[in-house]
Amino acid sequence: MAKPRRFPLWLTVLFILGIAGNVALYLTRDKRDGYYPATYKTLYAPADVPVLAGTRIVERGRVELIVPSKAGYDSWKVTDDTGESDTTTGRYPVVKLKDRRHSYDVEPQGAAGPGPKMIFNFGYYPSEYYKKGGRTQPDNYWLVSASIPVGQFARYPLSFWACDYGDIDAADREEAKRMLREEMGVTDSDPTMTKIEKIGCWLITRWKGCSGTPSDAIEKTKSPLRILKMVLAGEGKIWCSQHALIYHFFANMAGLPTRLLSLAGRVDTVITTGHAFAETFIPELGAWAKVDVSLNKLFILNPDGRPLGSADVYNAIIGGNLQGLTARVCRDGGAVSQPYSEVADSDSYYYSYGAHLVYRPGRARTQGTLSKYLFAPDFAYSLDASALRRTYDLRRAVFGAWALIAVLWVIALVSFVVRKR
Repeated sequence: MAKPRRFPLWLTVLFILGIAGNVALYLTRDKRDGYYPATYKTLYAPADVPVLAGTRIVERGRVELIVPSKAGYDSWKVTDDTGESDTTTGRYPVVKLKDRRHSYDVEPQGAAGPGPKMIFNFGYYPSEYYKKGGRTQPDNYWLVSASIPVGQFARYPLSFWACDYGDIDAADREEAKRMLREEMGVTDSDPTMTKIEKIGCWLITRWKGCSGTPSDAIEKTKSPLRILKMVLAGEGKIWCSQHALIYHFFANMAGLPTRLLSLAGRVDTVITTGHAFAETFIPELGAWAKVDVSLNKLFILNPDGRPLGSADVYNAIIGGNLQGLTARVCRDGGAVSQPYSEVADSDSYYYSYGAHLVYRPGRARTQGTLSKYLFAPDFAYSLDASALRRTYDLRRAVFGAWALIAVLWVIALVSFVVRKR
């Protein structure tokens, strides 16, 4: 008579150890490590803007630019820097290159009119160019620069970053929209940067003198509008995180895709920074702009007048490259310009070498703790975020190992029960 097989107790032991390991990691976690590193492209090139995802040489001297578009353009006007233009048809534009270095304006054509212009700077050096110098080399195609992001990388739509505040009373959302129109003077025809300045200046002017340590009651209040009312009624103080939250709320209610950011970092138990602000997407420019109403910086502009994102400001400060930058600040209820070097100290205080820029998706308001801990963390950008990656990789590896053991344990249990019958 065959000896009955026993249930594999060693698998049960591994199953229990796996649970214990996951629980131990969860209970000993540092909440300041709840983010995962992301690239600059992922953070600043949303899926809503065009990107050069690839190229293809269709024939000698002619390059097809793979620019995916949801608009379904099938005609493209290409104009080079000598003034010559050509129209090509097809899903993607084809550029006929001139020898040496030239720039090419590419405009998609559609039934509703032309789409946004893209500029590509190419260097084309055919084999004959090298042959003159006695060198045998095939044609050289060189993309020197492009006005749109280049490459294939993870991208998220603006809706991923924006927040509709569906978790607060609808009455608060409607009142905010009324305040935008009637008190802040925001109109549909205003350019995005004008809307930002109107919202920012109104808030900065109203809560002047209200900065300070927030009470527990303010910290626990979910509605940014109610926090603002409490502060204006003299029922408490707010600091940068509430300043950013209130701006974030009004900007999103104005239809401006806006996300919350913070600066975080630590060396063991010693923090290296701590601040909160926001970024708003400017569709006219296809760019995210840093907005820090807590430090009275509505924009930081480069010498061409283009607003910088938080990562741009970070790199400029760390690299000491502040020359030519301009700050837009609120003064006497309106936005004015002044050299950024005159107001940069307050930023330099927070943008340390040990700082991580943390980007919060719109889902963060209603996201569960376990989801953020394991599956969907906030994103981070810094000089070195490798430690953050290791933290999440360890969590996921331990959980994945336990999940595999759990599957094997269930299979073994079912098989054991079937045999016992």
